[in-house]
Amino acid sequence: MMKISFYIWRLILLKDKMVLKGYKYRIYPNEPQRELIEKTFGVCRLVYNVALQVKMEAYKINGTKLSGMDLCYQLAEAKKDFDWMREVDSQALQASIKKLDRSFANFFSGSGFPKFKCKKTGNPFNVPTIRAGLIGKNPR
Repeated sequence: MMKISFYIWRLILLKDKMVLKGYKYRIYPNEPQRELIEKTFGVCRLVYNVALQVKMEAYKINGTKLSGMDLCYQLAEAKKDFDWMREVDSQALQASIKKLDRSFANFFSGSGFPKFKCKKTGNPFNVPTIRAGLIGKNPR
């Protein structure tokens, strides 16, 4: 049985102070949920890597700097061609592109150049809004 730990961060306002609290949960997904989570890991990694390659090629060929929104529009077009990309949460895929955008912003601020993701180094993905399809019918 696969066990997954994840954090939920909550911003709490206390008397003019903002406190960021983290809650760690461990879930025990059943087989269909585990398959969906693994597909989401793989497709998010693929979207990140392809978006990084597209940004690098666009800059090398045309000198064009693609924004995250440009890549999200291209993602929507790619999902029309590849049915298997529609099986995972679209917000998780868009969050991968936003993460790449943040990596480039950090690079221009002095951090290292964004690297391609591999299967070995952990597979985080973000889902801004928890949907019932990811964790079952009743998410509470």
